[in-house]
Amino acid sequence: MPAHTHFSLPVPSRQRKGFYVVLQQTNTYPLNLSSNCNSSELLLLPVNLDLQFKCPSSVNLQLASYGCHRHFTITGDFREPEGYSLWDGPPFNNGEPRVKLAKVPCSTSKYSEDGSRLMVIKPDSKISIYDCSSSTEIRSFEIPNFLAATLSPRGTYLQTFQKVSTPQEKNVVLWNIETGTPVYQLFQKSMSRTTWPSIRFCSDESVACRMATNEIQFLDTGDFSKGFTKLRIPGVAAIELSKTPGSHVAAFVAEAKGIPASVQIFACGKDAQAQPVARKSFFRCSTVQLVWNHGSTGLLIVAQSDVDATNQSYYGESKLHYLTTDGAHEGSVPLRKEGPVHEVRWSSTGAEFAAVYGCILLALS
Repeated sequence: MPAHTHFSLPVPSRQRKGFYVVLQQTNTYPLNLSSNCNSSELLLLPVNLDLQFKCPSSVNLQLASYGCHRHFTITGDFREPEGYSLWDGPPFNNGEPRVKLAKVPCSTSKYSEDGSRLMVIKPDSKISIYDCSSSTEIRSFEIPNFLAATLSPRGTYLQTFQKVSTPQEKNVVLWNIETGTPVYQLFQKSMSRTTWPSIRFCSDESVACRMATNEIQFLDTGDFSKGFTKLRIPGVAAIELSKTPGSHVAAFVAEAKGIPASVQIFACGKDAQAQPVARKSFFRCSTVQLVWNHGSTGLLIVAQSDVDATNQSYYGESKLHYLTTDGAHEGSVPLRKEGPVHEVRWSSTGAEFAAVYGCILLALS
């Protein structure tokens, strides 16, 4: 039987515009969480949680622990017109949370994947990085004309994209946060959902790669100055590196000249002429969403086209496919209802996934 922990986080009325809960746990066992703000939502969580609640008066959470004793760090943060605040979670002294960071003016904030560091983009376009355990500012970066910024999974690196006018200017920069120095730079003409972040890391940052013209480039994370090795994939249009572990990379090649689109899975670390360990081809596909499971053994593919051949949707059509890295499974996922696939998510075990799909009245299974 699971052991349950109940707690309530009070939210002052002035701070109900946005409320975040960040939960960090010390192991990778499954965890169930439900809340009064999302009463219909029961989540099987990974190691860390970052939820946003809209306009609550309070957030009541129930944690269900399975098979082991747990230690949690619960923190909350608010963004309001006066700035960004970070405070300790329960248990509270005298019924009040302790403020860890008080009203830092900002336009955007983002945690690293492991929850160890916080990136805050301030109104003057400065990027400040905070250590989440001590709530102290580690470093501040002043980068003119930057359009995007993100943290690596462990918060070791800051990656930025700047607007430039010539290819001679290297506008994608990977910064070492501890030293404040760039460790890798490159030119990227434009930024889109499929090309940002330009440099992709696995969760432990042991593997890093980027998509280039007709190839995937693997960087040496021990010494970025050593350059990269290449995996040649003509026509590659999108990639997704597996996270835990970073053992495989998925590559999407769009449909062209009567040749169907395809998603191929390659093992990382192989030579440039490596053959894919798994492959799925399909017609009527212009873009894909690639979603790896925990364990890097399975890949969900949401194949999307701009036009719905059945004329049921103005927004095109989408199909769900499933591939495994051992090549044992390759095919479409049978769904109980016709219609577009809106969202797919893996459980933290990597053995189950949920899909939201259908027209008008959505289905979840």
